[in-house]
Amino acid sequence: MDELITRLRVPHPVRTVAVKVNLCDYRTAESGATSDPRVVEALIKSVKKTYGDPLIRIVETDASGTDCDSLFSFLGFRRLEKEYGVTLVNLRRSSWREVPLNGRLFKRIQIPEILTETDLFVNHPKLKTHGKTKITVGLKNIFGCLRQKYKARYHSALDDAIVDVNCAMPSDLTVVDGIIALEGWGPTYGFPKRLNLLVAGRNVVSVDAFCADLMGFGAKSVSHIVLAERMGIGSTKYHLRSEMNMAILKSSRFKFDPIRYRLKGLAESQFS
Repeated sequence: MDELITRLRVPHPVRTVAVKVNLCDYRTAESGATSDPRVVEALIKSVKKTYGDPLIRIVETDASGTDCDSLFSFLGFRRLEKEYGVTLVNLRRSSWREVPLNGRLFKRIQIPEILTETDLFVNHPKLKTHGKTKITVGLKNIFGCLRQKYKARYHSALDDAIVDVNCAMPSDLTVVDGIIALEGWGPTYGFPKRLNLLVAGRNVVSVDAFCADLMGFGAKSVSHIVLAERMGIGSTKYHLRSEMNMAILKSSRFKFDPIRYRLKGLAESQFS
């Protein structure tokens, strides 16, 4: 982790850091569905070492069936608050600012003031499949920053919503936890897949493009990645610097049911 954070260090002073984790359900890290506090701990230590002990906020927000504050407790993040002096922030309870956005779906959007005031915004997603978008990695993780608790209201235009939120809330660094990933019909009730892998980069589109290729989907088959490139968020091209055996990377295809995915999309299109 230290080498990743040092190699991808931003050139400006960093006094405040926000880390967006992925706490989507009441499922522990062993499931592959949620951020692992042990990996987040390593990330905190590396950020502190690289940037001289900045103020670090771990941020997440409520979702349709979850309460972020209870997830911080249930999934073991309160220990990090005590041991490292980080602040755990439920974005829904923080201050927000409405801004104009020339997006695909939103013309105005609310963004957390914390993210507008931070010097370094770290996007820390899990590496997972998703029944509606094939994958959920960096771009989809930022969708979780929407203020609305019931985010399923945007599922009929989910790819557009994902891209718009990333336009409004750009991350500076993406660090993907693929140590225990998740395959199958994700993002919560798939099957854990141990890869012992971290993927990091300065541009979230490039990182997601690599992850889509790694998982066996191909970046060009994931709509929100294609749209994000089209909107100028980043490029699907990437330059890979890896310490892993490339044969292992090539054999890491994730289990996924493409027929179910197509039938689900067809059914939803008929009733939308």
